[in-house]
Amino acid sequence: MIENTYIKNSKSWSEFSSKINLLIENNKKLQAGKIYEKCVQLFLQTNPKYQAALKHVWLLQDVPKSVREKLKLPNADEGIDLIAETNQNILRNNDSIFCKKVDRILSFPNPISRT
Repeated sequence: MIENTYIKNSKSWSEFSSKINLLIENNKKLQAGKIYEKCVQLFLQTNPKYQAALKHVWLLQDVPKSVREKLKLPNADEGIDLIAETNQNILRNNDSIFCKKVDRILSFPNPISRT
C-alpha cells in the first residue's frame, strides 16, 4: 500500500507534509488525499487519547456493510473520509482536511452521530 510507504518513510511531520504538498503541486490530489486519510486513521488508532475513546476507525472503503446500512452511507464519495465508532457505540464521521500551513486547530460540526 503506497499510503503506508509514504507514512513509514517520513521521519517527521515536516517531511510528510512536504511530500503531500509535492503531490498536490503535481496534480496528484487524490493520491495525496488517500495518503493523508490513512495518516489520520493511524493517528486516531494510536494516539492514547483517541485510542482510549474509539473502538474502531475505518477508512470509508473499509466500513462494514452493516455500519454502512445503519448510517445510510452513499456509495459515491461525498466527502466522508473516515467512520469511527466510540466505546459507547456512537458512530461518527470524519472529513480529513490537509492544510498547508497550520497556525490554529480547526473544528467543525459532525454531521453524522448515531447510536
